[in-house]
Amino acid sequence: YTYAHCTNVCVYALTLGVRLGLDRSRLSQLGMTALFHDIGKVKLPTDLIRKPDAYNENDWIQMQTHPLLGAKTVLRNLKFDVHTARAARGCMEHHVNQDYTCYPLLRNKKQPLNLFSKIISIVDTFDALSSGRIYLRKPIPPEDVLKKMHYQMNVKFDAFLLKIFNNVIGIYPAGT
Repeated sequence: YTYAHCTNVCVYALTLGVRLGLDRSRLSQLGMTALFHDIGKVKLPTDLIRKPDAYNENDWIQMQTHPLLGAKTVLRNLKFDVHTARAARGCMEHHVNQDYTCYPLLRNKKQPLNLFSKIISIVDTFDALSSGRIYLRKPIPPEDVLKKMHYQMNVKFDAFLLKIFNNVIGIYPAGT
């Protein structure tokens, strides 16, 4: 699941990046950042990642460490440059909402979220809900996911980016 999810997030992010007019270099950086956004999960216990049941409070606490673990993994394994820093930041911020809630809690709320992090937050949520997960057996139809995301856009997502993503994905059924 994680492999397919990360691949889907990468494709969705690149599609959104193309729609935003990013150049080839920035698209390459976005693609790498999106592909490895969940790399911190490799540091978590396999039985947690593959757990078929709903997560309990302890499971969620462990799972919420994956953004920090991902940022550390990227920084430890790649030559440090602007691309590596951007990828680490994408790992770290992809579960941080527009209002700075969620995880991990960031101390500096004056620092705006990175564009790549905002993109990945949107496409990660969309793919996770629309494709189903081990603990969410039945995927939610894409149109319902988009409705839910739009309802939460002022708190969780960048409204402009979400509207662009909606135009990329489209609303179903056709003509609505």
